[in-house]
Amino acid sequence: MNPNGKSEKEKSRPKVGLVLSGGAARGLAHLGVISVLTEYKIPVDFIVAASYGSIVGGYWSYGYSISEILEIAKKFRLLNVMDFKKPWRHILSTDKTLTAFRRDLGDAQIEDLKVPLSILAIDFEDGSLFAFEKGSLAKAMCASSAAPGLYTPYRHNNRLYIDGGLFNTALPGRARKMGADIIILSDVDIISIYAKNRFIQKVYKKLWLRVLKKRKKNGTEINKFTLKNVIFKTICIAQDYKNNRIGFPESNPDFIIKPIKREIKLLRFRKVEEGFELGRVAALEVIDEIKKCTSFTV
Repeated sequence: MNPNGKSEKEKSRPKVGLVLSGGAARGLAHLGVISVLTEYKIPVDFIVAASYGSIVGGYWSYGYSISEILEIAKKFRLLNVMDFKKPWRHILSTDKTLTAFRRDLGDAQIEDLKVPLSILAIDFEDGSLFAFEKGSLAKAMCASSAAPGLYTPYRHNNRLYIDGGLFNTALPGRARKMGADIIILSDVDIISIYAKNRFIQKVYKKLWLRVLKKRKKNGTEINKFTLKNVIFKTICIAQDYKNNRIGFPESNPDFIIKPIKREIKLLRFRKVEEGFELGRVAALEVIDEIKKCTSFTV
């Protein structure tokens, strides 16, 4: 035992960072991935997550077991967080979503969680990536899950935030910066899949040309948070990131687990068991290699 109270094995073990991407209902597969890591006693020193990944990571870091999270997920109904009062601004209500999170998590603070957690969201005003690593867990999850077109940008501490899952490729870089020796990425991102579709590529190109024309004329400042305005600025932020990636350090994960191709649509939150099983199957395919790399090095 060394003076700090850690055994030589603990001292020499590589630090493991688990990255949970965004992907809406596809994020249910994260539960299967975590269950396999737990079953095979793979240590998770901290989690970096965004969007639905932040919800899974948040509940698990708080202390809920995978079986308990599964039961909560089975009871969830999208209808319960819908807002029909202002359809020109958003479809889902941040207030109802925050209430649902607080029902399960109370006033939990990120810095007090059992597993250290970094939740990433995008600052809607300047397009920068922000890491929530202290403060209200429920509010950080709302900020990171504020998908443009579904939610109005989430206001917190006088800043506006949108879905951190739009920049899933930046998540492993954050884990590396936090000190991860081994990065395990559970990737349920939908953008990389549909980006290869030629029809979607043509539609996006035409849409971007229209956005570019409006941007040159009026800039990117918006005064009203209509669906049209929010999506316009989101496209500008996404294109800026694609072009220069300033402030978004990236890093290659050591293990990439891709549980889902097209089996689960973005809003099919009722496919809890299917998502869970897909996550387990994909994780089991690489678990032996992960076990070797995360073992003690004395």
